[in-house]
Amino acid sequence: TISEMLASNIAKQNNIDNNPTDDKTLAHIQYTLAQLDKIREHYGRPITIKSGYRCPILNKLVGGVPNSAHQIGYAADIVGYSNSKLFYLIKDMMSSDEIEVDQLIWEKGTKTSPAWVHVSFDESRKRGQIIYKL
Repeated sequence: TISEMLASNIAKQNNIDNNPTDDKTLAHIQYTLAQLDKIREHYGRPITIKSGYRCPILNKLVGGVPNSAHQIGYAADIVGYSNSKLFYLIKDMMSSDEIEVDQLIWEKGTKTSPAWVHVSFDESRKRGQIIYKL
């Protein structure tokens, strides 16, 4: 849901309004949610959005890169019952052209399981990058 994409404990703790300020960003969030729904359907289990949309102030506070897709509503950091299975499911969906992804990132964690999976869906940039950040 949109509320999942906007939720942020860090924003709440710091009294930051993490709501998008324009219709374009809101449209990006809705596009991202539609892509995440495709993943949820294939995964067959719930997925939790750890970090979705981040206003510029929140993005800076959490150490996000200045050009983060989170700031324009095109990215989510997600977790599931098995983050490695979630990562490889998305990778397989990319290979079979079931989903177009700009970036899929194995974030932190270990060699056997990421701490979370970053996935971004920029409608104008579909690079299909797969990155491992341990």
